[in-house]
Amino acid sequence: AMAAMAPLRVLTLHGFGSCSGEFCHIVAGELLRQLRGLALLDGLDAPLFDPARPHERVWWMYPLEVWDMRMDTVLQLTENLLRHGDFEARGLQQSLDLAVDAWCRGNFDGIMGWSQGATMAAIVVAELARRAEARQPRFAVFFSGFGTPVPLGLEAYPPKAPLGV
Repeated sequence: AMAAMAPLRVLTLHGFGSCSGEFCHIVAGELLRQLRGLALLDGLDAPLFDPARPHERVWWMYPLEVWDMRMDTVLQLTENLLRHGDFEARGLQQSLDLAVDAWCRGNFDGIMGWSQGATMAAIVVAELARRAEARQPRFAVFFSGFGTPVPLGLEAYPPKAPLGV
């Protein structure tokens, strides 16, 4: 008889205004059911809190001239971001440090992100590729993220060449 394969361990990054528990149980719950034990999701909570909704977490915040952080003006955020090629992502370096540290401490096979967390996951993968000595993800899954506009101030993102994931 063949030995059972250990489940894949996946670091998961939730979307804007969410948390790891909500993402793993609600958003990714059906995916987990379909995978039937082939993967284990290990969610990481963003370190920043939305000032307008203190129970909600975010990977970065936007300058007030880009968005006033009110959910009824989220379409305004989209329009403002689409007008620019880049933007200041406040708190992004703190979130990147947290996510890279979680990756390096965990024994993960891959990374998965949703919405703002998908972009954060792509940034993490790019940063890990920049650090040649870091263990690289075997796979990465991004749901509903964005490639542009680009957050300013990062060494590895956007990547200069396709990443080997």
